[in-house]
Amino acid sequence: MSHSTLDKDPKFEARKVDHMAQSLNLANQVGLSPSDEIRLYHKALPELDFSDVSLNVEILQNVKLAAPIFVSSMTAGHQEGESLNYTLAKACQAKGWLFAVGSQRKQLSDPTKDQEWMRLMHDFPHLNLAGNLGLAQLITKGPDAVLRLAESLQAKALFIHCNPLQEVLQREGTPQFKNGFKALEELCKLSSVPVILKETGCGLDLATLTQLFKVPGLYAVDVAGFGGTHWGRIEGHRNLEAKDEISTQTQMLISASKTYAHWGISTAQSLAYAEQAKVETSTMSKYWASGGIRSGLDIVSCLAMGAEMVGLAQPILKHALMGYDSLIQFMDLLEFETKIGLFCTGFKDVGSCQKDAKWDWKK
Repeated sequence: MSHSTLDKDPKFEARKVDHMAQSLNLANQVGLSPSDEIRLYHKALPELDFSDVSLNVEILQNVKLAAPIFVSSMTAGHQEGESLNYTLAKACQAKGWLFAVGSQRKQLSDPTKDQEWMRLMHDFPHLNLAGNLGLAQLITKGPDAVLRLAESLQAKALFIHCNPLQEVLQREGTPQFKNGFKALEELCKLSSVPVILKETGCGLDLATLTQLFKVPGLYAVDVAGFGGTHWGRIEGHRNLEAKDEISTQTQMLISASKTYAHWGISTAQSLAYAEQAKVETSTMSKYWASGGIRSGLDIVSCLAMGAEMVGLAQPILKHALMGYDSLIQFMDLLEFETKIGLFCTGFKDVGSCQKDAKWDWKK
């Protein structure tokens, strides 16, 4: 089964549009959130006023944010993505959130795509951006090319994502992940901005997290667990819709995507593994959470499990497509619900929740 590379793929932008559309298909959503799996303890006498609760955090290299919430990587590299990213950027600057951009893979072969980010930075000079590229591209292109992408954004951080299930089920996929740890270590050694390794909806196991926490210079790991958008399902639907390209290979991919429709480790379980790995390695390793985050209660649940930051993608996309006002209203709601969760568990700030919150698994 062959997989074409980006440089030979004239349909790259169409694929990115497909991905955005398919992420809104409910059939590609798992429907499992961290608050479905864990229970927080209610404090009837929280000994603070609701007005005392603060979501302010300081992360990365002295980056101050209004909330421990980030817009997780979604879309880039196509014309429709530019207007969407403009809305996202405007909202993130207004709210003081971190904005993690979609894959910058297109920039590797088309430097003119840098212009999109230059326009955003010109219009939103106080925006905190995080770059994003796949581990497979880091392995093949090397760290210098990847660091150039981070520089094009004046990025505050750089995400490197790993998506083996998606790549192997995608007709155009690049499932080449050999020497991934070596490439990641080299990047961390050379990068002047914090590097974050993330999954894309299938989570991370204990052994992998333990190994990642030993990578010198790696700032954090985003567990990005099973719960929200499932990229294996998305590629399955894309293959089903490729009526003019049906082949033996495509039929195999369709069947395999059904087999692996429930593949992954949940976000809550991945976070539990991350805490265990942190204890076992005796490091100060940080971990972030995404995957199935749909409410402020989910955000507080992840903070209680030790996550430094919590990200959303598909729910943000849905509201962004409805317009700036809809997106801002949703972001306001998320902050309000997160504050309620802190208040009702007796914590006035994010740090104390991350350190002292108690939780247990729901039966």
